[in-house]
Amino acid sequence: MVVTLQQSVSFLTKFIFKPQFKKMGIDSMSQDIIMRKKKQSEIETLNGYFLQLAAANNIKAPYNKVIYELGKKEFNLPEFEPLSIDNFWEKIQENI
Repeated sequence: MVVTLQQSVSFLTKFIFKPQFKKMGIDSMSQDIIMRKKKQSEIETLNGYFLQLAAANNIKAPYNKVIYELGKKEFNLPEFEPLSIDNFWEKIQENI
């Protein structure tokens, strides 16, 4: 049996990611930005580092790059408001 990449992603999303995500509650970056109104987040430490690793190994990470840039832009607005899922995906697709 050959498993496609799409099937693997679907499995991971449906059976592993979604159940764990529901248990998480609010993550620390959301706590910092939304609840505590801080302008600093973990975006540089986590996503910035990931992009540096990808670049150092000649690996393209277009989705990560857009999410990183979008996060930096949105988190620095005077009043941060989370994007809707539709608006978020629209912005990603505009920049891929």
